[in-house]
Amino acid sequence: MSLVLVTMSGRPGDDLGHEVRERHLRSLREAGLSPICVAGSASPHEVAEVLDVCKAAYLPGTDYVPSSLGESEEASRRGAAAAELPWDAWKVSADLLVLDGAWHRHLPVLGICGGMQAMAISAGGHLRAAGADVLHRHRSVEGGEVVTLSAGSLACSVLGEVTEINSFHRQVIARAPPGLRATGVATDGVVEALEAPLEAHPFWLGLQWHPELLRDDRPFEALADAAARRA
Repeated sequence: MSLVLVTMSGRPGDDLGHEVRERHLRSLREAGLSPICVAGSASPHEVAEVLDVCKAAYLPGTDYVPSSLGESEEASRRGAAAAELPWDAWKVSADLLVLDGAWHRHLPVLGICGGMQAMAISAGGHLRAAGADVLHRHRSVEGGEVVTLSAGSLACSVLGEVTEINSFHRQVIARAPPGLRATGVATDGVVEALEAPLEAHPFWLGLQWHPELLRDDRPFEALADAAARRA
């Protein structure tokens, strides 16, 4: 099985711990990938060493993502509190290190929820807190919604033109980054899929929803296929 780097969230306390939900790992393993978990406290050297032996990277969400690169830690703390999300500066730092290293190595990357948002700010995009008009549609939707994906896009090749989604996020992309394409947009304008053109990167896909909760194996199988092509 191909090795895939997975970033973990930190949980503060007197005895700091790191975690990733088992559902993410299960979906990766069932697709034929072997997860290698990396804590947010990993140094740039450690991240680079793991990337050198992996064939892909996977970024799960759950935590607050800064609205843009360079946001101060105090602003991030305030933003996280307002959004009622955990703030983990280490996780954000690790995600950005992984994205930079994976891009330059042409490693396939799949980002989910906050992972997609990290992909957006890494490339120069901007996020904003979801307002009340967005939250009532996106904060806690277990399924039944659909999104139409752009014809000819990587997302469309993986998921088809129309796919079911869920929604649990409290931040949205305010401005898509240059160099990446929004290839899935909800009816209210919220970006649900983000990707790099294939001529720029062979597999660089972010999804705002959680396919692992829908037991939708297709994104994980596509990541595994992309990883296998690098073997």
